[in-house]
Amino acid sequence: MRKFIFTSSVFLSALVSLNAYSNPPGSWVRDLRILSDSGLGNTDIYANGNMQAALDIIYDLEPGYSLKSVILKKYNTGQDLDDWEQSSLENKYLHNIGGQRIGHLRSSKFVQRYLSTSSPRSVSVCVELTATKEGQDFTTSTCEPGTNQASVFVNAINPVYLTKKNFELLPWDISSEIDDYEYQHTLNQPTGILTQEIKEQVLRKTSETPTILDIEVDHLLSESTSTLYLQDSLISKYGSTTPTSDDPYHLSHIMAWAVLPNMGVNKIKYVESTGWNNFNALTLEKNIPYAFKSDPNYLFSIITEIMRLDRGKYQAGYKSYLNCSVPGASSNTTIPCNTLTTIGSSDVEVYDSGVIASKSISRNSSAIKVTDYYGTESKIIMGVRKVDNYLSVIELF
Repeated sequence: MRKFIFTSSVFLSALVSLNAYSNPPGSWVRDLRILSDSGLGNTDIYANGNMQAALDIIYDLEPGYSLKSVILKKYNTGQDLDDWEQSSLENKYLHNIGGQRIGHLRSSKFVQRYLSTSSPRSVSVCVELTATKEGQDFTTSTCEPGTNQASVFVNAINPVYLTKKNFELLPWDISSEIDDYEYQHTLNQPTGILTQEIKEQVLRKTSETPTILDIEVDHLLSESTSTLYLQDSLISKYGSTTPTSDDPYHLSHIMAWAVLPNMGVNKIKYVESTGWNNFNALTLEKNIPYAFKSDPNYLFSIITEIMRLDRGKYQAGYKSYLNCSVPGASSNTTIPCNTLTTIGSSDVEVYDSGVIASKSISRNSSAIKVTDYYGTESKIIMGVRKVDNYLSVIELF
């Protein structure tokens, strides 16, 4: 991680005068100090197991001596830090809750060590240094009281977990449309009823929410042109109902797929819906709009598909692709949906509600894990809320 170093002339003169009195016992050590990487004698982190307190160990040895090791210890006692994870490797998360850095001088000889913990606790940390000369080891430390810049107070507090209030899911009615299919009784007789709708919904964080570094999703699209397989869906809720005269256009299946911005998914591939008792369908490819990709608060997109009139996808064999139907055993390979069976396995009877219900995948909700730049992991739950018989929506719970 790049270090921001700033030193005023007043701070520099004060630091030089401090150095004259910072030497620990041992004639072979010219200088040995420990500071937080913010230049302070204290630092605050979250006790989430990921966030590290970064500590600078500045040293200067007499000629002929070489550094062998540095170990962080408990100040005053020199005991091991058994309750802390000590590492020489820096991770990608912030090292201080406040992010405060006043800057401090570092000689050419300094090393860094990192402390993390999964439980709230605090400790004053000192450093034990071992040097070697001509095969002989020499050890000293700043763990005894009376030495300037001999310790750093590390305070690990309970992490702040993100909730649904930290995120915004773009509502269905204002989301970018990818495709829809209008139900027709017969050719050229539109009804105004959409038996299939596909939109791009967008998940964003609020402006006050910390930067999100990592997103983990169990089911997502990953190919440049990704087929809307049911088994890859984040959400899948099918409800078989019998159409009635006063509600002939009920919603039957709502599905959603997650698309992360770094996966390079440009298009989706799917089978369009068809009219009542119409068994022909076309394979379509459509671009994902990514309408909010330049938004600094954008996290990822959700491709949401709604089907009505007992239409739906189902799981058969390896993967399910089709949502069109050929009744009974048919050898007619001229019907477009039949030509797609090489992608799946015997995927033909899909509009039959009994088949869909028995082979559908039910995922009424799904958890998404996000990790912010403090290293705190939080879960977002997405699920389905029924609005009416015609519409259900994906929401944060």
